[in-house]
Amino acid sequence: MEVDYSLFRTIHRLLRQLKDLNEQLEKGPRQVTIAERAEQAFVQDLETVKAERLRSKMAADDKQLQLSEREARIEDLKAKRNSAGSNREYQLLSDQIQADQQANAVLSDEILELLDKVDQLDVAVADSESNLEKARQETRKVAERIQAEMDNLQSESERVRQELKENESHLPADIKSEYQRVVQTRGEETFAETDLNTCGRCFTLIAPQTQSELLMKKSVLCKSCGSILYIKENTALPS
Repeated sequence: MEVDYSLFRTIHRLLRQLKDLNEQLEKGPRQVTIAERAEQAFVQDLETVKAERLRSKMAADDKQLQLSEREARIEDLKAKRNSAGSNREYQLLSDQIQADQQANAVLSDEILELLDKVDQLDVAVADSESNLEKARQETRKVAERIQAEMDNLQSESERVRQELKENESHLPADIKSEYQRVVQTRGEETFAETDLNTCGRCFTLIAPQTQSELLMKKSVLCKSCGSILYIKENTALPS
């Protein structure tokens, strides 16, 4: 029984088209995931900067408290010095006051450095928040674009499936059963075109016996990869 190679070509084309559409449908969500991961990276950056700002501010507050306590102690030492009962006591208190004042000077410098760092981190937080908002907007744009593409691809995929189903219904009964068994696992690799010299799937040389069967329009499998062969369109046939 002769088979219609043009039908094989059409089904093969539709299977390839369906494979391409499925790959695009799988790719879409991955693009959204990439955008979401980029957004999450900005979230992490913001959290890191905010945590650093909080640590710096707490450190500045702690040192400010130490400075206040030490200044209060200096005033207390000054009061004690004014009522010192001896020169030695007066000198000891004066030395303590001087040491505390020097320590306070260092502490004041550290506080100023921390406050300056907090100011810088305020700017960094604002920048991070701006970057995060841009990333969120980009994620929304990507998601909206991908959803629109997915809708179109789903529609096109359904159209191709219907066209494929229609063409599959024209396959001869003896071929259809084998085709339906193989296509479930092999998809578009179910078929392979040939120029009568090599298999278009695995590029194995076509044996003379197989060439003869193809020219007689028989249903033939590639002896190497198992694909259903059909003669490539516009192939020059021997006279």
